[in-house]
Amino acid sequence: LGGGNQTLSASAIFSINDMVFVTWHTTQTTYGGAICAYKQSGIGRYTFMDRVDFPEASYFELSASTNNQSGYYEIFMAGRRDPSSSNYVLADHRGAVVTRIDYDFFNDEFWESSAEELPLPGFAANDIVAAAAHYFVITGNGAGTDEGGLFQIDRSMSVVEKGDLFNIDDGIAVIVDPTTQLVTPGSSSSADVYTLDRSGSDYRIKKASISYDYT
Repeated sequence: LGGGNQTLSASAIFSINDMVFVTWHTTQTTYGGAICAYKQSGIGRYTFMDRVDFPEASYFELSASTNNQSGYYEIFMAGRRDPSSSNYVLADHRGAVVTRIDYDFFNDEFWESSAEELPLPGFAANDIVAAAAHYFVITGNGAGTDEGGLFQIDRSMSVVEKGDLFNIDDGIAVIVDPTTQLVTPGSSSSADVYTLDRSGSDYRIKKASISYDYT
């Protein structure tokens, strides 16, 4: 990693069409990670295609979608970046970030210059899901204390559109109920989202019905 000899551990996997993307984090230092791309080459067989290293960030979950107009898979990774290196000025930011990087599915390679990063309040971004034409990211600190939240971001990562949709202390996971997803082309989309968080030693599951109007 970054020219060194750090050991990486796989943290998450996401399958889309004939591709599998895997995120990694270092097991030796606080920060450091990577993303790898594998393409199906037979029944149960995948071939390594490309890799991008992130020496200052660790990633724990990811999600991806297809952009047929651009010819890219848009990949969103949730994790944590060294705050002393990023120097982000954001209230309650402790290192939580979401990084987007695009993968060219015609040439089978990451477009490294497409990488964008968005800081969020919280210690680490622990999970990410797509719902209602947006991405939802949950953050927390792993200690059960009030340093987390659930945040809604757009695909261009230009802004955090809604912050802490409901009270989250130490955010652990977020999932969308696929049976509730409703899309009206050109008009609106909606879905139910469930979160898992911890307050002290108590674990909690919460539900939010979210929607987005295109107008």
